[in-house]
Amino acid sequence: MPWAQNLWEKVEQHTKKGFLNWCKIVKKVAGNKGEDVVMWNKDYLRSVDEIFCDMVAEMSQIHSSTINKMQEFFTRLERACIELHQPLPEIKEEGLSLYEAQQELLKYVNKYEAVVNAKKLALENLNKKQIQLCKELDRKIQIDLKYPPLPTQAQFDKLEAEKFEREEKFVNLKHEMTEIVDEIKYKPNSDFEREVLSSDDMMLSNQNLKMLEFFAKCMKELKLSTEEEVSHLRTRIEDLWKMLDIELIDRDEFRSHYTENSLNTLEALKLK
Repeated sequence: MPWAQNLWEKVEQHTKKGFLNWCKIVKKVAGNKGEDVVMWNKDYLRSVDEIFCDMVAEMSQIHSSTINKMQEFFTRLERACIELHQPLPEIKEEGLSLYEAQQELLKYVNKYEAVVNAKKLALENLNKKQIQLCKELDRKIQIDLKYPPLPTQAQFDKLEAEKFEREEKFVNLKHEMTEIVDEIKYKPNSDFEREVLSSDDMMLSNQNLKMLEFFAKCMKELKLSTEEEVSHLRTRIEDLWKMLDIELIDRDEFRSHYTENSLNTLEALKLK
């Protein structure tokens, strides 16, 4: 290991320098008699051993924490693969140091967790979509959305189709009713009727659709009955005019004012 050899050379340099300084001080204190410094020699060696033991212990701690971190990453990757229903990827660790292997593992963790988070966000959006659809249809939540796996769009097709069908029905019925209301000059007499005729956006619940169908049925019946009654009254008035020998100019003036088959015309004919 080139880096270790380079470090050892520096360690030798630093150690030699410190050792020589220590020896100079010892010589000043005890001279050249080795028997007087035996205890100091032992203390010196013990201190060196303690320093190296502390350094080894520190590196062992770093080694253990790195392995623990890798185990944590592996657990996260395993959990992500389970949620995605995918096998664990093959991670090549041969020839890699622990740090390099940890970084490689972290890349896979980030990649797979990003996919999981994207799918969970999609689930959240689908939940919002379902809530909105059911709210518009005045329905209880029908699909129990859970992850994994993600629900498919097919699960929403029925709700989407029902919403489209109701919207189409609303548009068609409203178009028919608007024409009738304009034709017979009908004035809405309830909040529901006013909402139907003035708004293009209303809750298409089952109850509202039933009320809408009933309103449309009433409008058609009212139009028919108004036309029949107007026709009948016109015939009667014509007969009365003949009997009373009413001037033609007066007849024409009245006719010109009430040409429609409206409720206003009906009321005028009744008064006439």
